[in-house]
Amino acid sequence: MIFKVHKCMFIILVNSLLVSITFSDVIRLGKCPFVRLQRGFKHILFVGDWYEVARNPIMLFSNTKCNKVNFKKDEDKYNFRSSLVFKNFKKEIIFDAFAYSPYANEPAKMKIEYPLTLLKTNISFPYWVLYTDYDYAIMWSCAEYLKILHFEYFWIFSRKPYISEEKLRDLSDVLTLSNIDTSFMVRTEQTGCM
Repeated sequence: MIFKVHKCMFIILVNSLLVSITFSDVIRLGKCPFVRLQRGFKHILFVGDWYEVARNPIMLFSNTKCNKVNFKKDEDKYNFRSSLVFKNFKKEIIFDAFAYSPYANEPAKMKIEYPLTLLKTNISFPYWVLYTDYDYAIMWSCAEYLKILHFEYFWIFSRKPYISEEKLRDLSDVLTLSNIDTSFMVRTEQTGCM
């Protein structure tokens, strides 16, 4: 009986790791690193459209363009709408979720929660604000597995679909100062969008 339980746990662990590897190309040993968050972050100033201009490589989104998010205030929470276009299908896909800060004293530590209606559950992940002047933003997320591995994600957003190379370098420097590797950063295509 013990063997069956351990074997089942091992299979679940391997499957979880395989799913995570599918979604992230940035796998590191150890726990998630400490990062500095945006001080004095104000959710209400973050409301509106944000265009993804760059990110680390994420296999699932490698063939996408027109990636955009929208934050909208709705009573005590924020609606989070993410949209993108898979280049092969040329059709916009929209994901709706909720954004909230579980810690009142750390408003930049947001969580995004996606309802999985068919499974009658929700999935959530950290979505932390490393930097914003409310025209540009750097978001970061990290997921740990057994404190042995972690998967890091970052996104650079702008209120406009395009930013200059100089501004992108400045924003990349913010990531570098947080010990986040930008050497594999990819630009997000924002042409031919709906």
